Amino acid sequence: MMGYPRYAFDLRFDAASPGLPAAGPPVFAPGGPGPVVAADPDPPDPPVHTDDALRAAAAEAEARGFAAGFEAGRADGIAAATAGAQAEAAAALTVLKAALRRIARRMESVTAAMEADAAAVMAALVRRMAPGLAALGAGPAMERLAAEALRAARTSPVLDIRVRPEAAASLQAHLAGLACADGFAGRLAVTGDPALGRGAIRAEWAAGSLTHDPSTVEAAIAALAERALDAVRVEIVTETHRNDHA
Repeated sequence: MMGYPRYAFDLRFDAASPGLPAAGPPVFAPGGPGPVVAADPDPPDPPVHTDDALRAAAAEAEARGFAAGFEAGRADGIAAATAGAQAEAAAALTVLKAALRRIARRMESVTAAMEADAAAVMAALVRRMAPGLAALGAGPAMERLAAEALRAARTSPVLDIRVRPEAAASLQAHLAGLACADGFAGRLAVTGDPALGRGAIRAEWAAGSLTHDPSTVEAAIAALAERALDAVRVEIVTETHRNDHA
C-alpha cells in the first residue's frame, strides 16, 4: 500500500489529489473498438479467503473434529468396557469365595463324619478284640495270680482256688510244684466253678482273698471306647452347628 491516504474528505472527488496527476481525457487505442481505461494506481488486494479455501478449511476442521470425537469415543468405550469387566470379575470373585466357603464347610462336615465313622469302627474293633485278647493271656495271667495267692497264703492252713472246670487240673499240677518250692505246708484245693468266666480266678485263704475276672476288664474297655465315641459325636455336633451359623 502506498504511503498517502486514499481518500481526503476535504477535497472534491473529481479534483486531483495532491501529488497525483490530473486525469486526462480518455485514451483510445488505434483501431480499437473504444477507449482504453487507465490502470488503477492502487489496485485492491486480492481476496485471501476464497470459497474453495473456506470449503477446504471447513472440511479439514470437520475431519479433525471427527477424528478427535472418534478417539474420545473409543477411549470412553474402552474405559467403560474395562470398568464393566472389572465389576463382573469382582462379582464373580465374590460368588466364587462364597462357593469356596460353602465347599470348605461341607468338607469339614464330611471330614467330621468320616472321623466319627472311623471312631465308631475303632470302638467296635476294640470291643470285638477285647475278649480275644483277654482269652489269649487268660492262662498265663491265671497262673501268675494263683502263684501270688500261694505266696500270700504261705502260712495259712488252707488255700482254696476256684477257676473254670476245664482249667482246674492243669492249674492244680502247676501249683503243686510251686507249693513245694515256696514252702507252702497247708492244703491246696483247686476247684472247678462253672459260674466263673474264662480266665477268671478266685482264691481265698485265712488272711485274705484274691479275685480276677477278665470280663470286668472287657467291660471297662468297652465303656472307655464308648466314652471316646461319645466325645467324638459331641465334637461333630458342635462343629456342624458352628458351620451352619458361619
